[in-house]
Amino acid sequence: MVLDIFKFLLLFILVIYPLGRAVLLQIIDSREVEIIKSIILGLLVISVLPKFLLVLTIISWIYISRKIKISFPRPNWLLLILALFVIVLNSQILYPFGQITPRGISLYGAHFIDSTWHLALINSLLRSIPPENPDYAGVLLKNYHYFTDLQIATINRLTSIPVERIFFILMGPLYLSLASFSLYSFISKAFSSKF
Repeated sequence: MVLDIFKFLLLFILVIYPLGRAVLLQIIDSREVEIIKSIILGLLVISVLPKFLLVLTIISWIYISRKIKISFPRPNWLLLILALFVIVLNSQILYPFGQITPRGISLYGAHFIDSTWHLALINSLLRSIPPENPDYAGVLLKNYHYFTDLQIATINRLTSIPVERIFFILMGPLYLSLASFSLYSFISKAFSSKF
């Protein structure tokens, strides 16, 4: 599990962040290190263009190394600690889901149906895009939002971390972190004179 977390973090540091940062620098000419926006855009790029990932990553590293000067804004420690507390608390609530026990995978409540659907959809995306409908064999899935499932399938292809571990353990805290730090960034900028 520790190796999987290390591979997951390495993917974000070496591939996803530089891709998103290069795209962000094309959109806005910002000298600030905008990590959250870069990671969100990087996730978009790996999901949409997985075939060109190696070339795009190398080009991104070259581009951002020439263009960016690193400067971190002074953090608001109270908001940062609050955001981290929320992430850790929610991660502990979600952690029991999807654990492999002697009786099988631990799924209960609403997560039983929803999780099995998404796991089936992710496995279908590993085979083909557009995916096959998990409920009806041989029928393509239409009119359904499977972008986050596509992100998980792409991360599985790139790191070979088991789909269940990405789905249940890694992506929940990641999405929560992105949402929390985006909110932190917004509040810090919107009320910078008041804090």
